Amino acid sequence: MKRADYKNILSKYSLRGFALGLGLAVIILLLSLDAGPLQQTGKGLGQLLYLVPGMWVVLLLPFIFAIAGYQVAAIFGKAIRKQNKRIKKEAGKTKMVLGFIDNLRQGKLEETLPADHGKTDALTKALINLREFMVQSKRTRNKEDLRKSSEPG
Repeated sequence: MKRADYKNILSKYSLRGFALGLGLAVIILLLSLDAGPLQQTGKGLGQLLYLVPGMWVVLLLPFIFAIAGYQVAAIFGKAIRKQNKRIKKEAGKTKMVLGFIDNLRQGKLEETLPADHGKTDALTKALINLREFMVQSKRTRNKEDLRKSSEPG
């Protein structure tokens, strides 16, 4: 994933989180301002914050949601980057295997298939075994050809 795409995702999630938190805070504040005791005093938001100190948290909701959105986007971004690395690694491995198979098809049996740091998977083992089988078959065929050509006809 490109750096610009990653930043774009982070900003989108942060902005959406902020907007969600702002909407939620406005709804809560409007509902709270409609409360009976607050209407009797005739005072507004200042009195509400004085009477209910927990309302300060409501005012912070847009920022809390923006931070949460940023964190979620960061987690998604890391997962996407990790998956892209895996895809690139597998694409490189596929390209290497196709090159090896093409060499076998052309009769270049001396070519080897590089293994990833000594680790070999089932496909790599099968290809190496196929190459060894082809080398052995070629040797056997060459011996038979030599034997037939040396026999009196």
